[in-house]
Amino acid sequence: MTGGSILKPKGWFYAFSRDAHNLVWTISKEDPHPDGYRIGLRIQLVPEASKSVKKSPQAMAEEIMAAIRKSAKVLNECAPEKAGVFTSACLETKETIATAGKIGEYRVLHKTSWSNEMDMVSITTFGTPYGEWNRYQDIYCQMKNSILIGKDLAKEARGGGDAQLVGACPGS
Repeated sequence: MTGGSILKPKGWFYAFSRDAHNLVWTISKEDPHPDGYRIGLRIQLVPEASKSVKKSPQAMAEEIMAAIRKSAKVLNECAPEKAGVFTSACLETKETIATAGKIGEYRVLHKTSWSNEMDMVSITTFGTPYGEWNRYQDIYCQMKNSILIGKDLAKEARGGGDAQLVGACPGS
């Protein structure tokens, strides 16, 4: 599909879904169906972002980050950084989230990556219950090396050259 790859911890669950505008991958400690999960990574890729939301990929990513800033307590933020044809920014937050019928405090790393050249936006979210962050942060630091856009798809979209969309790790 996108030619990418990602590490999945042994015993964790994997789910994929798609609709007319999005591809969504979930890797979680708990089965994400039907009640959701408490610990995990969700990657949403919006190919042809400007067609689906009628704005540039950068404007879409900035709007998503602004909405997160308004709805959560920001613990850490990384400024936009260019990596190949993608630019990425992140927010680490403390949020109240309802999952599996329970409401709790969560620590969440949100990362948006966009490419106007490839007309794509990726929204990566990794979260854990607030008190369990340190226990699972290292797992995320391994999973961050995901490649969502493989070389063949990148070359096709760009007419040549390589592109990778790699997750961020807090503190790196």
